[in-house]
Amino acid sequence: MLKTKQEYQIYWATHHDVVATTPEEVIIYDMIDEMANDGNSSKFRENITKWVLGLSESKSKHGYDDDMMAIEVKPQNITREKTKLTGGGNFNDLTWRRHRKYLEDELLILQSGFHHGKLVYIVEFPYASIAPVLEARLQDVLPNGDVPKVYDRWGTFKCQDWGQHPYKVRYLSQDFLQYQQDISKCLREKLVQQLDESIIQGKMLLSTLNLL
Repeated sequence: MLKTKQEYQIYWATHHDVVATTPEEVIIYDMIDEMANDGNSSKFRENITKWVLGLSESKSKHGYDDDMMAIEVKPQNITREKTKLTGGGNFNDLTWRRHRKYLEDELLILQSGFHHGKLVYIVEFPYASIAPVLEARLQDVLPNGDVPKVYDRWGTFKCQDWGQHPYKVRYLSQDFLQYQQDISKCLREKLVQQLDESIIQGKMLLSTLNLL
């Protein structure tokens, strides 16, 4: 029986079909849906990503997305037709100083994918794996080093950048087959390459995945 706000949020985000059993639950799930798909805030999706992995919600408003470890959460949520989960993300306040600190701190990236607020997957990889593409951006924006109040607002990365380096699939939805058509080919391949059949309920056969 669900008792806490966190339990309700995790349950809603990790199940494709959620049926409310009381009028109160109808209201609860409607409110969660609104939070999960809020285009102006990724806080809900960041929290779900961490909670599913046994991490706590960050209380700090500055620094990394975890109060104990050097972790940045980069969730992607798709809510429109003909858009796909790509395994990508971005840093909108990057500087050479921050870039060097991320490398020195051995920053870990948790990149998660959501489909209309429902959690589909979580992958983990070191910041160093995407450092080259972000350095190229910094060279364009800050070719002579840092400048006060100037940031790289479009430091983006994608599946092809981290996928050629070691990474871990930390979570894969039991409803993965229902989402796979909305996942890019690169990302599907990376998820399946490290897929443990026991992750997906029912131990579905990998041969049923359409990777063509």
